[in-house]
Amino acid sequence: MSLFEDLVQSLSSLGLIGLIVVSFFEASIFPVPPDVFLIPLVLVDSSNAIWYGLASTISSAFGALLGYFIGLKLGRPIVEKFLKSSQIMRAERIYQKYGLIGIAIAAFSPIPFKAFTLTSGLLRFNRLPVYFIVCLLGRAARLVPEAILVGLWGDEAIMLIEENIVLFSIIGVIIVIATYALYRYITTRQREELYLDSSSRSSLSLYPGYG
Repeated sequence: MSLFEDLVQSLSSLGLIGLIVVSFFEASIFPVPPDVFLIPLVLVDSSNAIWYGLASTISSAFGALLGYFIGLKLGRPIVEKFLKSSQIMRAERIYQKYGLIGIAIAAFSPIPFKAFTLTSGLLRFNRLPVYFIVCLLGRAARLVPEAILVGLWGDEAIMLIEENIVLFSIIGVIIVIATYALYRYITTRQREELYLDSSSRSSLSLYPGYG
């Protein structure tokens, strides 16, 4: 057994802690997706399926921040130790064409998540709170429903997910985009209301006898 296989087996034996560790580092440097640890854990303890899904989601989203800073601070030479040049170029093309939608796709789909988190740092994406929210939503759209389905239907759910992965990916991406669009709409309205209120106060201050 190789050192890597020993590591995977050791992490598997740690249960929830192993899932959290793998979910965090998979978003930047670890090659094994969190599903490999999440699904067996849920099969053993289905009553806590949703909590396992949430734990994996949150840990992965924070791991995405690590991936971002590795790309930002350490640069391409270090990133190329974790990714092939072709993966970096592909992620850059998708990112430059679709922006945050590209991150959402990677967060939900089987595309290596770390390819986009590391590339986000390389491209110096400067809206870090938005980046984190999109990563969180994308991972939640994938991992939480997966955990719930496996918790309810066990092996049958695994077969259903595997046979319809493209459909689930499309639905997940639509959910992420719709949620983000709603978030942008709400925040934009709030900024507009604050601006109008500020403008109104400024106008009244020019005419002390009014208001």
